[in-house]
Amino acid sequence: MRLLPAIRLLCTLPPKLKNLSYRHRARALSEARRALTEYLNSTRALPFALAEHIASNSPFALSVLVSQIPFRDDSPSHFPRTLRRFLSYHPVNEFDFFFESIGLSPTPSPSRRLLFLSDDAPLIAAVNSLVHFGFPWTRLGLLYREAASIFSESPGLLVKRLRAFEDLGLRRICVIGICLAFPSVLIADCDPGGEIDLLFRDLKKAFVDFGMDGYCGDNVDVFFEICCRIRVFYNAGSVKGTMGEIIGRNRKAFLDLEEENSKISLPEYLKHVGLSEEELLRVSKDCPYVMGRNKLLNLPGITHAMVLHEWFLDKIVNGNDQYISPDFSSTIGYDVRIEGEFMEELELIKSVKMHQFLPTKLDFMCSIGFGENRITARAIGQLNGTRDQLQERFDCLIRVGD
Repeated sequence: MRLLPAIRLLCTLPPKLKNLSYRHRARALSEARRALTEYLNSTRALPFALAEHIASNSPFALSVLVSQIPFRDDSPSHFPRTLRRFLSYHPVNEFDFFFESIGLSPTPSPSRRLLFLSDDAPLIAAVNSLVHFGFPWTRLGLLYREAASIFSESPGLLVKRLRAFEDLGLRRICVIGICLAFPSVLIADCDPGGEIDLLFRDLKKAFVDFGMDGYCGDNVDVFFEICCRIRVFYNAGSVKGTMGEIIGRNRKAFLDLEEENSKISLPEYLKHVGLSEEELLRVSKDCPYVMGRNKLLNLPGITHAMVLHEWFLDKIVNGNDQYISPDFSSTIGYDVRIEGEFMEELELIKSVKMHQFLPTKLDFMCSIGFGENRITARAIGQLNGTRDQLQERFDCLIRVGD
């Protein structure tokens, strides 16, 4: 099982600390963390645990702070006093530190004009209740980015909803993983027959009834990643309330998607799942960029790119769930010509580009429906930006197209 890296949306590098000797910069940053923790706790009256989380997980904002301090005496022994004096006369924008610490961009939202966290009591109360329940501090940004209104809800209501999910038989760590992948479940009640109720019917059946919970251990990132894989199918059009048994019967497809046999190859895969010759010719002509190898996980994006998602999901729901099984996909061959062209083009790009970033860009392209082929290889050679930035641009294009 591949674990997720720390989720950050940083798009710029921290400033260089030209006001300090190179040999003292690490010491200055360490002392700044201590001073900021003390400032937030003692001066700003934030709970110590909250102050420590903020100071320990905001390296960009901390570097900006240190870069602004005139260290007239370069002796490290004077750093604590210099930092305390600076903070006493120069209050910091606590939201810059807070948002970075929970995994969001260090660039503050222009719509937020507050300076002190204590001025946003509902935010602090919601954060405390979520952390007390067990949410990892650095993952709170996932909730804020997708559903910021969560942090305006009363703590009592948030805890009530979370415990209601636990009452379904789901372990607390599983509930946290679900909420991180589906933040909207925390901003509305779970009404019988509603969207949230139907979603949890699926997830309860998969995790509890089919025992997927037992394969996930006690790591919240594992639950989160599995739920993200499930979410892809909903985003592609799967109806909530109809997927639980399909997910449970094919748990290997959601637990072991990093295995080599979890690859598919187009157009061969389409032949095996029953696409007509006429449609196969159309897809090959109209969508050459989807051809080649791809991850089984990316099937919803692939079928969406070919405008075959409704046809494919209908097949899955109506008894052909073996099509998303790694065992099924492992029996299907691949087109040697497409593979050869892809590898040849990729090697050419590696010779002229910084190739350490190419796998991330390729992974993004494959996730939105592109296959491993010559067209994709040429495209990733032209892409610039992090995975998150590329996804944000793609989502923007989709919204404009709608």
